[in-house]
This record gives sequence, C-alpha cells and structure tokens, in this order.
Amino acid sequence: MGFLWGLLAILMAGCWVNKASIDPFAYAPESPCWYWIPDEKASALASEKTDDSVDIPDEKCILSLSEVLDIALINNTQTQITWAQARRAAAEYGLSQSTAFPNISAEFFHTKSRTAYLASQVEQPQNVMGETLIINNQMLWGPKAHLTWTLLDFGQRRYTSEAARYMLYFADYTHNQAVQTVLETITLDYYNYLYQKKLLEANEADLANAEETLAAAEQALRKGVKNISDVLQARKPDLFA
Repeated sequence: MGFLWGLLAILMAGCWVNKASIDPFAYAPESPCWYWIPDEKASALASEKTDDSVDIPDEKCILSLSEVLDIALINNTQTQITWAQARRAAAEYGLSQSTAFPNISAEFFHTKSRTAYLASQVEQPQNVMGETLIINNQMLWGPKAHLTWTLLDFGQRRYTSEAARYMLYFADYTHNQAVQTVLETITLDYYNYLYQKKLLEANEADLANAEETLAAAEQALRKGVKNISDVLQARKPDLFA
C-alpha cells in the first residue's frame, strides 16, 4: 500500500515538475548580449491578449553597423543586469520545484563512555569480600535517516512554482526589451552619425566653392571686369557656408 502511495505521489509531482528542477538556466538567456528564445508555453502565453568584452577599436577604424552593435551589446551594462536578473529568476523557478521531491537527511552517531566505581556501590556490603574497582566501557554507534515528503498540499507548491515561472517570463522579456532598446538606440545614433558626417562634407564642399567664387570675383574686380557689387554677392555664400 505504501508503494502505491509513493507511485501516486511521483505521478502527481510529474504533472508540474519540468527541466527547471535540474537545469534552471535553460529557461534564461544564454548571454547578456542575445535574446531569450521562448519555449512553446511562453510563446503561447505571450500571444494571449490580456562573454568577454572586446576592446574599443581605434577612432580611425571604419566600423559597420553590425560591428558597432556587437560592441555595444557586449559592453552594455543594462543588458548584463537584465541577463543576471533573468538567470536569478530561472534559479528561483527551479528551486520552487524542489518541494516536489522527498527531503532525505542522514547522519551517523558514535559515542563512547568509560565509568569507574567500587564494588560496594553496586553490591550489598556483606557480599563484598574485598573492595574492588569496577570499570565499565560502553560504546554506542549507528546510522540515522529521516525522510519527509509532502504528498498533498492542495496545490500550494504547484501554484507557487507557477508564480515563479511567470516571474521568470517577465525577467526574460525584460531582457529582450533591453536588447531591443540597445539595438534601436545604436542604430539611430549610427545613421545619425553618417548623416552628420555627410552633411559636414557637403558644407565643406560648399565653403570651398564659395571661396573659389569669391577669389574669382576679387580678381575680376582688380582687373576691372566686375564691380564691387559682384564681389559682395560672391561673399554672401561664403558667409553662410
């Protein structure tokens, strides 16, 4: 009968215990610079409506967008924080399933005692022919084992584990959001940098063209080909450039 109860408890525990009790970090992101890929349960839940850092390259080195994103993700502190929080939540989720298994503790004890007393202390005086010292050696040893297993708790352990699983999903999606924020910020800054760089090159080209126009107008003024108004007109683009 006891075996049947134990088998029933194992079957009941298997209804909600999963891989998290053995490898909880499988439910967390693999690294701080990459997404967490949800499993089937997490994907279904989301659809419901309700490691080493790299050196920064030299400034003269031209980097592509993918290289800049790689450097940013590896060195970003926010993604490292959210990654650590997701791993902590995964460990707590795995720990919440430990109550489904029996708790076994064992110990071994060994005691030794030595007692000395006189024969007259344990026998009647008329029975003692002569005083004798009696020494008693006693030794006790043996193992002890304790087994506790909660078989029925009206769903408390299961729903505690479910709450830990939802907290894990929250931490995982928070990490994904942090990664997406870094990607968006770096991408916008990268293309804004390219825009500002090309704008600077265009302004420099306009300035060079205005300087050439002004020099030609001043030379024509000295030769008497153009008047002062032409020189002033040539200086106007130079001032704005």
